[in-house]
Amino acid sequence: WTSLSAKLSSHCVSGPLQESETATGDTRSQFRALGDASLTHQMGRTWRVQGVYHRGLGFIEGLTGPVFTDALTVASDGFVNRRTDVLVSASYTLGDSALSGSTSSFNTYTGDVRVRFAVSKMWATYVEYLYYLYDFADRLDLPPGMSPQMRRNSARVGLTLRVSL
Repeated sequence: WTSLSAKLSSHCVSGPLQESETATGDTRSQFRALGDASLTHQMGRTWRVQGVYHRGLGFIEGLTGPVFTDALTVASDGFVNRRTDVLVSASYTLGDSALSGSTSSFNTYTGDVRVRFAVSKMWATYVEYLYYLYDFADRLDLPPGMSPQMRRNSARVGLTLRVSL
């Protein structure tokens, strides 16, 4: 089976164009359409592939104001055998400051690979690798000491408990 879902909304952000304009009281309003769309395809009994598009408004730690983002995620997950499942996902985000009006102020890339093995009916153990790349343009107002490009690699090992509600 294949399913498609979508959600649409709009948002208005008002504020000074730059911090130097805060004292003058001049503001700028930006209206943007926001929303989500996802396409999920079930492959066989235990595998699925999914594509998700998200257009949103949010805050990123370290930045001085809200940002508009366009994000695309592609993921696949399923069981290799009765006890082992795998998840692979990749995302790309393009964003810009909601107040400055500039475009392409930052890009982020993320990747995730997880393998989980069931030890019993209730317990599973997993190993996961995550990759992040944040690439902020020079024209974006970053806090002092924050690098315009940051890479992060991490690995996790964990235990999962499954309980019925």
